[in-house]
Amino acid sequence: MEAWQIIVFIIAIVLALYMCGVFLVMGFCYEFKKRLRRGVKAIAIVMTEKKRVILDAYKSLLDQGYVPSPVDSAIFSNVKDASTENLEESLIDEIDKTLRKAFSRLEYISGKAENPTVPNELSAAYKDLSVNYRQCVSSYNNDILGYNYWIKVPLVMLAPMIFGFHKKEKLN
Repeated sequence: MEAWQIIVFIIAIVLALYMCGVFLVMGFCYEFKKRLRRGVKAIAIVMTEKKRVILDAYKSLLDQGYVPSPVDSAIFSNVKDASTENLEESLIDEIDKTLRKAFSRLEYISGKAENPTVPNELSAAYKDLSVNYRQCVSSYNNDILGYNYWIKVPLVMLAPMIFGFHKKEKLN
């Protein structure tokens, strides 16, 4: 074998190893992207349940004769309008703030009344759902860290960018 053939052979081996690295990184990127989609679906399910609990408690308040103030009407219409189906990552924090604000308002209204109007079961259900939400967000944020790691692997970071993988931000 001549010297140029050995050099070409070594270059071919290096390129083959580089392509294996690119395929490995792309496989991890796709896997983490699937995990992120599943995480958003899990968060959407928990948020839908939180929304249902809040609206049920508000309905029970109205059934007991509570007359809502304009502020209450605005807060709970925002809860009704909050779409948790086909949830986008950018809306998760905003919808969660709306739900927390509505539940805080429910607790405030219940505290002002002579008889507690928000049943303890609904309050406990909401708090359990809040724990589940925090667990889902924690898992999602861990997957974000893995995803962001794999799209920034040195020497092959251009390949994920070409295929549309971009850095994502963690949820609060």
